[in-house]
Amino acid sequence: MEQIAEPGLLPFSAEARRVSDFRNHCQRLRGRIKAVTAQFRNALLMFPTDAAEPTDAIADARAFRLFGILRCCASDLADALDAYRTAEANLLGAAEQIGLSRH
Repeated sequence: MEQIAEPGLLPFSAEARRVSDFRNHCQRLRGRIKAVTAQFRNALLMFPTDAAEPTDAIADARAFRLFGILRCCASDLADALDAYRTAEANLLGAAEQIGLSRH
């Protein structure tokens, strides 16, 4: 990406703006990944691995409900990752069209 936004390009060129937008998209996606990861980690902690007996049925029901909600979050995140990969491919394709290398 550094070649796409090389110093010789004007800072407000279409390519520079696309790279800036892509970087911002990357930052937002990274934050979403961290948030969903933390939520899943916390949900897993609701199921103790060292319990000799089943835990409270109400607590189990809450935990399973939480996993159901997190499934939707993970699905949305997978869609966002697909969109990210498409944006990356488009950006790299545009770079190749204007003669910049991928390296």
